[in-house]
Formats: sequence, structure tokens, C-alpha cells
Amino acid sequence: MSKKSGSFLSLLTGMALGAAAIFFSKAENRAKTKEIANETVKRAKVEVNKAKAKVKVVAKKVTSRGKKIKSEIKSDVKEIKKIAKAKK
Repeated sequence: MSKKSGSFLSLLTGMALGAAAIFFSKAENRAKTKEIANETVKRAKVEVNKAKAKVKVVAKKVTSRGKKIKSEIKSDVKEIKKIAKAKK
């Protein structure tokens, strides 16, 4: 059974490669494919730049929030120390 599925897979692969060869044999099909690929690359670059910008914004928010939490903790620690000194 594995021989049959292997030969079937080879048949499908051959058909796909043959169809691709026929498709790319025409100059206009190659040009269209190249144009679509270039447009896709341009859109991908735009999306990457958007993602980088979002990462910077999130990093800035996280850093800001971290600084606020740090200052709150410092003030809480000072208050705890004052209370501890008052009990002694």
C-alpha cells in the first residue's frame, strides 16, 4: 500500500510541476507573478513597520507603568520603615 501512495504522491507532484511549467512558460504570466510577488513584499514591509511601531509603544507603556509601580513600592517601603521605627 505504501508503494501505491508513494507513486500517487509522485504523480501529484509531477502534475503540479507540469502545471507550473506551463503557467510560467508565458512571459505575461511570469510578469504578473513577479508583480504580485513585489506587491506582497511591499505590503509585508509595511506590516513589519507597523508591528515594530506597536512594539515600541507597548514597550514604552510597560516601562512607564514599571516606573510607577517602582515608585509606589519605594513609598510603601518607607512607610513600613516609619511604622516599624515607631513600634520600637
